[in-house]
Amino acid sequence: MSLAAIGTIAIASPAIAQSGMNTTSLQHSVVLEGLDAPWDMAFLPDGTMFFTEKCTGLSVRTPSGDVNALLGMGANDT
Repeated sequence: MSLAAIGTIAIASPAIAQSGMNTTSLQHSVVLEGLDAPWDMAFLPDGTMFFTEKCTGLSVRTPSGDVNALLGMGANDT
């Protein structure tokens, strides 16, 4: 089978392309809900999560689950 034919089969049949011993399984978990246009996030080893929202700014979620705004657009910032 030619490489072009293999590429066509892989594109046309994702199930075929993803079957095999060397495939990876992705998992997800929700760490924070109710965000307005989340933009980026970074995690520290202790579970602290820094995150930005597109029009709100930078906030932090502590391992205990508390969320605090650090920098950005507040209700009184105009």
